[in-house]
Parts: sequence; structure tokens; C-alpha cells
Amino acid sequence: MASQNILFLAPESRLDAFTATGVLDALIKREPEARITIVCHPHYVQFYENAPAEISFLVFDDVSTWRQRARLSGLLLGRVYHRIVALGDFRLPYFLWAKHRHIFTFQPDAYRLPDLHRPESNNPATLWGDDRRHLPLPETLANDAPLIVVAPGEAGRTQWNGKLYAELAWRLATAHESYRNAHMVVLRNSDEADPLVSATVEAIEKNIPPGQRSVLTDLAFSKKIALLQRAQVMVGTDRLYARMAVQAGTPIVVRFDASGQAPENCPYNLYGGTQATDLALFLAEEFAKVATDDGLSAKS
Repeated sequence: MASQNILFLAPESRLDAFTATGVLDALIKREPEARITIVCHPHYVQFYENAPAEISFLVFDDVSTWRQRARLSGLLLGRVYHRIVALGDFRLPYFLWAKHRHIFTFQPDAYRLPDLHRPESNNPATLWGDDRRHLPLPETLANDAPLIVVAPGEAGRTQWNGKLYAELAWRLATAHESYRNAHMVVLRNSDEADPLVSATVEAIEKNIPPGQRSVLTDLAFSKKIALLQRAQVMVGTDRLYARMAVQAGTPIVVRFDASGQAPENCPYNLYGGTQATDLALFLAEEFAKVATDDGLSAKS
């Protein structure tokens, strides 16, 4: 029946596609029995695949090309949908049969997206994990050992390098008791094309002993969630990991930015300085605030 079918057109931006999980979550809670077809980039399937609903995917790496637009149109035209949700600059929904259409245009890199049925409210991103939560960390690492997660993607956004990350790790050990014997976990992707990322990871490996750091490449999305939930802090330049850390409940999230300017409504702490000593003291102060009153601040 058409009442059971929903078409969800995900945004083309990686960050917006992740934030769109909040809209999907609200949709599933309102119509838990629906069959949902999600159109998205193949790299974005990981954001949605563990959602508690009957979901299928149509993946396209670039729907702006006429060939892929034609193929997508051929798959969708002639079908009848109860609801179409389009999060981005899509014209196709106007040519499809649907009882309800929700077509959103929003500012790029928005931190929340509009609610389908309550325009006055917004939905933050949602994390869906699974039960396979074993993390590939050293067996000798204590279960309660503090973790510092480093996400150096988008390395061009900062003036930091691998030596400064390494210095931060050992300075934190003396700046606050909670970070003593901390283990640094570096997250990277094998398809990372930015040479600055590779140089940063190599410098971390050279400056931190193997037993005190792990470099995890192409970690499954659900394991990234579990890792961030366990971590004491996430530092780095990758905006997706910063958003994930906020939703995972990581007490402190710091992203370095070369401009030093915090975006409007930024949901995480921002540090735009260049000194590992200053950042270690900053994190120690913020960690103390979280332990007492959950207060967070920003520093540039």
C-alpha cells in the first residue's frame, strides 16, 4: 500500500547527510511501520543503515550528472509514495506521486534540521549503532583508561601538526589527573587524499610510543560511535567526528580552526590557538567544569 512507502532524499553534503539522521529519526518515530527508501551517496549509507526501520537504499555518487539523474528518475517515476522527504536542491519530487511532500532548503553545514511536522522546532543528528561494539584497542589497555581521540581529517583547517598532537597527549597527563596514562587513538580513512593528514598521522606515530597510541584506519561507523562514547575528549579538525562526538555524549569536544572563529550555534567547543600547553590547560579546566556543572565554553 502507498501509505507504507516513504522516499527520503538525503543531502549531498557529508555533514548535512549526517545531520539529516535527526529528521529520519523523527520520521521513524511518527511512522514506525513505514517502508523507507533512502537515496544517498554510497559513503552515507553508514549513517542510516542501523536505524530501527525497514530501510532500503538507492545509492548514487553524483546525482548532478544527467546519467545518474536519468537512472534515478527511471527507478522512481510511476511509483506512489505516502510521503516524500527531500533535504536539498532536488526537483525530482515535484514530478513524483505523493500524498505528502516535505522539501527543505537549509543553510549548508546546519547543525539541526527542521522537524517535519513542527516547523518551530529542529532535530539534531542521531547515532544508530549496533551490538558489535568490540574496539580494536591494545589488549593490555585497562578498561577504564582515558582515551584521547584525534581526528585529523580536513587538516587544512588548522595550523596544528602531528608533533603538537603528540605534545598535547603528554602535557595532558600532567595537567589533569583524569588524563594520566591516557591512550591516544587516531582515526583516519584509507582514501584520505589530504597529504597533511598523512603527515600528521606519521608524526604522531613517530612521537608517541606504540603502546600509548593506536591508529585505526577505516573503522566501522558503529565502532566509531562506541569509541567516541568511551573517549574523554575528541580533538582534531574533522567536523563530522566533532558532530558525532557531541551526539555520542563525549564530555568535551575541541576542533581546531585556522580562523579561530566559532560558527554560529556551534554545538562543540572550539580552540583556534597553536600552543599545546595552552590547550592542555584549557581542556583540564573544561574537564573540571563538566565534572561539576556541565559547563562548556569556547576559546579562540
